Amino acid sequence: LAACAELAGNGLNIPGVGDWHLEAVDATTVNQSLRPGTWTRPSRVWRTVTPILLDRFPKKKGATVEEIIGTSCRRIGLPEPATVDHGPYSKLPGVPPVPAFRLRRAGDERPRWGVHATIEFPVRVRGPILLGAGRYFGLGLMRPDWGTNDDQA
Repeated sequence: LAACAELAGNGLNIPGVGDWHLEAVDATTVNQSLRPGTWTRPSRVWRTVTPILLDRFPKKKGATVEEIIGTSCRRIGLPEPATVDHGPYSKLPGVPPVPAFRLRRAGDERPRWGVHATIEFPVRVRGPILLGAGRYFGLGLMRPDWGTNDDQA
């Protein structure tokens, strides 16, 4: 308890990461990530919590990442995305980058191409949303964006 009290008073310094201010949390508070609304609330903007494993590799003269993700959306009954922003990092705080997830396939096959993405739909979409080749294993999990103004209803 004394160590926890000292952390609450002085914070925590993690080399290479920075200084963290810590505070005690009431034990009766339900973790937000355990609430169904965290994953099912209708939203126009969705962000990855785990990377989307693309169904196929993007090519210079073929399907782009945006087109592959659009196909994945349509495959599960979602509308065509208005925009898709992707990269190795999620826009959600605390989410590890793509390389931190296991993307290997069996044997000597190349790992699948994985991306974190922010997808904006033309209309509000209700979750949960799981996209891509790894959706049956917890990859491609998306969370509605809590900061989008037009999602307030």
